[in-house]
Amino acid sequence: MSNDNDLVIRAGQTAHHQYALDVTPERAGWRFSGLKIVELSAGESLELSTGQDEALVLPLSGGCSVESEGTSYELAGRPDVFSEVTDYIYLPRETTAIITSARGGRFAVPTARATALSLAVVAVLGFALNDSGITIPSMMAAVFESALVVLLARIVFTESRSRS
Repeated sequence: MSNDNDLVIRAGQTAHHQYALDVTPERAGWRFSGLKIVELSAGESLELSTGQDEALVLPLSGGCSVESEGTSYELAGRPDVFSEVTDYIYLPRETTAIITSARGGRFAVPTARATALSLAVVAVLGFALNDSGITIPSMMAAVFESALVVLLARIVFTESRSRS
């Protein structure tokens, strides 16, 4: 975090490897939520381990395949966040997945710290099986995507203010 303001994360401050952004609950001072932005070049892959978090792989631009537990799921993605709604895939805690983008792309990985209680709540809400694999219900995805939009807007705003 910045010395000036613990609520501001400057653009690039948490970037490393293929992550343009990597904000964990601990880093942000939050209890449950985190956000990673993954940038993959054409043909590039990333191995993602969820650990104690539940996660989504949500295309911001481009498409990808997500392989987990011997099964591969294709996410068609979208050209950009303003053109259309996208497909996504849910990854439970203690899961390893390989994200591969044939043409390259940018992908959000919103996370939520999972306890036995939060897993039970998701189970009660139910899982939906579609062509992309197991996904969490649309309502929960909308909450994740809304939070993502707010975080991205804040990052863009902070970056534009730092250039002024």
